[in-house]
Amino acid sequence: MLELVKRYWRTINRPSAYFSLGFLTLGGFIAGVVFWGAFNTALEFSGTEVFCTGCHEMRDNTFAELGLTDDLAAALVSRAPIPESVTRRRTQLTPRERDERLFLGLCLAHPIEGNALLDKLDVSHFTGASHWEAATHVRRVVAGEAQAREDQAWAPTIAELTALASREGTSEAALQELFWKLRLGRTEDELKALEQNADLSLEEQERLRELQALRLSILERIRSQPSQE
Repeated sequence: MLELVKRYWRTINRPSAYFSLGFLTLGGFIAGVVFWGAFNTALEFSGTEVFCTGCHEMRDNTFAELGLTDDLAAALVSRAPIPESVTRRRTQLTPRERDERLFLGLCLAHPIEGNALLDKLDVSHFTGASHWEAATHVRRVVAGEAQAREDQAWAPTIAELTALASREGTSEAALQELFWKLRLGRTEDELKALEQNADLSLEEQERLRELQALRLSILERIRSQPSQE
């Protein structure tokens, strides 16, 4: 064994017979850069969430325990200063979009009532696909059907909705009023689409009259809601 070590040492220590000192120096420098880059890349990757949760033991136990609960996330959101990008996004929301977000927040505050109301809505009651996706997840949350990994992905949205409901008030009367406003929005969308058509069939004319009556009924229902004060 000692002889083998000595032989390798003599080979390493012997001057090169074919390559110049400059070539060897440059080659060593390039090899060092490549090695350090590869090492640094591997080190950075080993610190990412994807790498750490690749093992089921880490994903299902340690990572799940480190996640924020909804209550804690909501408290942090309500106390932390609101980023300018979030403030700008909120100011760009229409009144109907703000009602949709507040409705989802109140569904979280009143899970039993919220679950029942969400079951009566579909994608046409929301102004955009993102709000409908949020509503779908909120329904799974209040029904107790959400998965741990899904909760992690939606935690910021859930925290924002919870904080919004907390600031605006969490009465069930407000939840009911917003539900009927969502129903009103969908009805008015369908009415507008029919009214833009100048040549309606008999069936469409009948549907138009039904929608007009439904709109008046929903407006009366909203007016009859108890005061929020």
